Amino acid sequence: IGSIMNEFKNLAVYERIKGVFLSELNKSDIDLTGSTEQADVQEWDSLTNLALIAGLEKEFSIVFSIEELIAFKNVLDLYNIISNKINK
Repeated sequence: IGSIMNEFKNLAVYERIKGVFLSELNKSDIDLTGSTEQADVQEWDSLTNLALIAGLEKEFSIVFSIEELIAFKNVLDLYNIISNKINK
């Protein structure tokens, strides 16, 4: 968990993101790091990506812009976008 703490300063936000991933991917556990990207998770296809985005928007009461959706490449990118939105 030490490396997770280094990547994600707010573990509560990370845990909420991970919860959405577990729910939408229908998994009981996932090794979700900052560098995790779509190609790393077999169940993370384009339809699941839409469900993840919708789930994250609902969980954090935010709306991603098209630019943000195009820009994110991995979980750390998502975390940073979400953190910026909820800390405004």
